[in-house]
Amino acid sequence: KRAVYYSIFHAVSAFCNAGFALYADNLISFQGSIIINLVIPLLIILGGIGFSVLLDVYRYARKQVNILSLTTKMAVTISLILIVLGTILTFIFEYSNPETIGNNSLIKKIVTSFFQSVTTRTAGFNTIPIVELRGVTVLLYVFLMFIGASPGSTGGGIKTTTFGVILLGVINTLRSTTDIEVERRRISWDIFNKAIAMVFISLIYISIVLLFLMETEKDIPFISLLFELISAFGTVGLSRDLTPLLKDFSKLLLI
Repeated sequence: KRAVYYSIFHAVSAFCNAGFALYADNLISFQGSIIINLVIPLLIILGGIGFSVLLDVYRYARKQVNILSLTTKMAVTISLILIVLGTILTFIFEYSNPETIGNNSLIKKIVTSFFQSVTTRTAGFNTIPIVELRGVTVLLYVFLMFIGASPGSTGGGIKTTTFGVILLGVINTLRSTTDIEVERRRISWDIFNKAIAMVFISLIYISIVLLFLMETEKDIPFISLLFELISAFGTVGLSRDLTPLLKDFSKLLLI
């Protein structure tokens, strides 16, 4: 009965991108479990990809529509790129770190890197101690948490499609093209401008809160405060064991 209850709890927590685990070390004790390292990320991806995307893919599979929407293609493509990129970079950056994956076998290193790449963007589970991550990996995770999940999903962040629109806009600007084009479809510059505005407002908001945190928590390193802040902003929930040590005012800022 306990196993059934724990399974249901963690399945819902994963799909809803909540990241709550019923173990004191989150899921670190399951670092070697292939089932946990594959099933949990799958649930996280399904919950974080967006319900409109799931419905669109379902209709496409049932041949109710002949083509996937541009939003679906962008959400899936950007998500896959971020997952693969995060896996590869986590593997490279933490390869020789004995406190995270350095002492693992090659397969275990790859699986653990994949798990952390998926969960870092939105969910907040961890199979490696976040406090032991190298600085370069922390910066990578700040980037992934800031982007987050896809629109209409259970995850946070600025969303994959927002990042994708900005990326396409920049590429088309460098090419000096009149319109933003992808898959023979045009994205209006109004959408690009809204995406830029959203990111700009988010960065200003984060910067202001970060300044208050730095003034309030003068003894805590900048990178740790930034990680904690972006984790809160993206509703990820990962922590470098810092939040319990913060002053009440700082906790209110994170809230």
